Amino acid sequence: MASAVEKLLAFTAPHLKTAGRALRAAGCNIMAYDPPPPAPVGQSVALNGASPTIAAGAFVAPTATLVGPVTVEAGGAVLYGATVQAAATSPLTIAGSVGANAVVRGAVGAGAVVEANAVVLGSVLERGVVESAAIVGAGATVAADGRVA
Repeated sequence: MASAVEKLLAFTAPHLKTAGRALRAAGCNIMAYDPPPPAPVGQSVALNGASPTIAAGAFVAPTATLVGPVTVEAGGAVLYGATVQAAATSPLTIAGSVGANAVVRGAVGAGAVVEANAVVLGSVLERGVVESAAIVGAGATVAADGRVA
């Protein structure tokens, strides 16, 4: 059985490579990935002319609220009922996940950051940093300028 499969692959592989090269030359790619468009945001509020930015591939729940210069990067998520508020002069970056009903705030002169693969669950983060792969549990409060590693 294995030899029959090997023979079949040996016969078809050059033809598949030729077809792949022809598709690539024509501007097509069978391995292409288009990230999903951003989800509709429940409330997006500009603050002193600075509006939130949502990258393609990010998820922002319809009931979430983004205020000011908030950036939700590709792969980032702001879930249901969460509020993310940046100060007008201090951008706030979300690359990880802000859980349901969580609050993330940045103050003047100090933004907050939720790094990739980090999770903030139903808690309050005041202009702090949640590093990659860290978790802030439900009901927790991260004080001003705190860092969770």
